[in-house]
Amino acid sequence: MVRTRAQPEAFSDPAPVIVESGEPADPVVAAETTVAAIEPVAPAIAAVRLEYASAPPPAYPRDAARRRLEGTVMLQVLVDVDGRPLDVLVQASSGHRSLDEAARKHVLKRWMFRPAMKDGRAVQAIGLVPVAFELR
Repeated sequence: MVRTRAQPEAFSDPAPVIVESGEPADPVVAAETTVAAIEPVAPAIAAVRLEYASAPPPAYPRDAARRRLEGTVMLQVLVDVDGRPLDVLVQASSGHRSLDEAARKHVLKRWMFRPAMKDGRAVQAIGLVPVAFELR
């Protein structure tokens, strides 16, 4: 069985981001996207609670599955005021470029977040999202 999942990442930041799990995009792939953390990187970017609106797991790259590659990639996601990911960067590699790129491209194209709110207004926010690729 091929499986991708996200795992909690601990930070000392007092404002953790709680993320709801998404639906599997492929019957061979299962995801457990549970908790991510948020860390402000600029004054204009808020540290607030984020939730997924839609977060289907990325498909396991065929070349990586064939080569039995596994790993966890940590993605930094900049979320716009409407909940769309504006930018997704690999903060920590899984050790395999194909896994990193599959996760990065998938999050940028397919995920949606509920808009982050601060003082009753939608704001941009950054969240750290771990995505684990595991073969079973």
